[in-house]
Amino acid sequence: MIETFRQRTLPFPPERLWAVIEPVARLPEWFAGFETAELISGVGLGRRQRVGGQWGRHRFQIEQTVIAYEPNCRLAWKHDSEMVDGRPAAKIAKHTESWIELEADPGGAGTRVRIFSRQTPNNIFTKIIIRHVAAKRIGANIQATLSRLEELVRKG
Repeated sequence: MIETFRQRTLPFPPERLWAVIEPVARLPEWFAGFETAELISGVGLGRRQRVGGQWGRHRFQIEQTVIAYEPNCRLAWKHDSEMVDGRPAAKIAKHTESWIELEADPGGAGTRVRIFSRQTPNNIFTKIIIRHVAAKRIGANIQATLSRLEELVRKG
């Protein structure tokens, strides 16, 4: 498994962050790389959603299932299917998931926000691609996501 991880302490309580993070429709506002998001079915754990955007010169669409759901604390989803330019995507990873975790700072300084992206490569070649190409781009997207989230919550 290859994990890309970033964290930042934001000067807001977890509840304020959760109000932005949780709704599917708000994903494109704060999650860098997502331009569209829609609810397919369900609420909370097991919720199904579809996101889309641009990866390089290509359009992607990903169907996801929420695999962790703890209000004001944790939200995670796994990729069920991926499309690129309207066709099934090449299987680079056997399994992909994203996590966002919120932990209130005991000193009252805000909330530590951790974002992880985890991929299980399909084979040794895709492991090299993920580790040396995709992970850098994913890390940059996570950094941008943390900045966007902070700016969005600050604006109210």
